[in-house]
Amino acid sequence: MGLPSAVYISCVVYERLHNEGFTKCAQSAYHRVLTQRAEAVADYLFRSQPIDRSYYAFGVPGTFHCRLFPSQSIHFAHCSTAIHWLSKCPEELLDEISPAWNKVMIHYAGTSNVEVLNAYVAQFEKDMEMFLNARAEEIVEGGMLVIISREFQ
Repeated sequence: MGLPSAVYISCVVYERLHNEGFTKCAQSAYHRVLTQRAEAVADYLFRSQPIDRSYYAFGVPGTFHCRLFPSQSIHFAHCSTAIHWLSKCPEELLDEISPAWNKVMIHYAGTSNVEVLNAYVAQFEKDMEMFLNARAEEIVEGGMLVIISREFQ
């Protein structure tokens, strides 16, 4: 099995920064921070780190929807494969008297109820606002955030 995408992407970024001779990167330590919710996934990510790496790798508990790092402490942030996950199930879906009540389903696939879809969209918008505000606080001026999300049909 190959490297997980988060590890692979960060390896590519590190090598590119190192090979291009970016002075800020050469003068400071490179830290790779992995955030995951499931312990098994995090364990796999840490075990997949190259043994001969020239950077520090550590994990941060918590959800990426909220602040994880000190203000103005990140120069480059990359998010992929998980950005589409919601922080919680929209409350309207759990309320039996709500027009968005979705019975016992926790998804909107196959539903014709526009209220269900609107509840998921509203939750996604709240989550993205929290995510972007958190990263805006954490990333230094001139820093970079790269978001990669696959298209779902």
